[in-house]
Amino acid sequence: MKKCFITGAFLFLCMNALFMWGCEKTSYMEKKEDSAAAEDVSETEENAVEEVDAEDNSSDVCFVQVAGAVNSPGVYQVSPGSRVYEVIDMAGGMAPDADERNLNQAEQVHDGQKIYVYSVEETVSTAETDAGGTSDGLININTASKEELMTLPGIGESKADDIISYRESHGQFTDVTDIMNIPGIKEGIYNKISKKIKVY
Repeated sequence: MKKCFITGAFLFLCMNALFMWGCEKTSYMEKKEDSAAAEDVSETEENAVEEVDAEDNSSDVCFVQVAGAVNSPGVYQVSPGSRVYEVIDMAGGMAPDADERNLNQAEQVHDGQKIYVYSVEETVSTAETDAGGTSDGLININTASKEELMTLPGIGESKADDIISYRESHGQFTDVTDIMNIPGIKEGIYNKISKKIKVY
């Protein structure tokens, strides 16, 4: 009888120890899972903050190309809202032969913009061409009058006015493809007029 009592007590202690060990293991696993979940949430929040910071920083700068009659042509990093004259100053200022008459230096720049400063020689050459000195039959969209622009296929009075307004506010076109910056002039109209226009 005494032997049975001892055996029963031993089994009870073993079962109690196993039960306590199981509880502790379960508690440890739950704490570990909670900790891992907390780390995942923290990492997700940090990534979200980094993405927001990256988006904010992307709007803090503009890259503008300056070409033509300036002392140091190149691409310059400026703050949004900067003016054309400020970017030209960064490019070392205008060269001695620069013709600034058709350049709107008070215009605000935008990311990806190209500023081209024409030389006096280029301006004179353009004037001679428009006067018929070396006419090739193409219309220079930088100097053409409203009536001349309206001779192009798909360019009516409204679009001709838009081209002139764009030219006055943004400066001269640097490439014939720039005419597609005009609202309403897209690839269809451009394909009709691309062989009939030029820029200087």
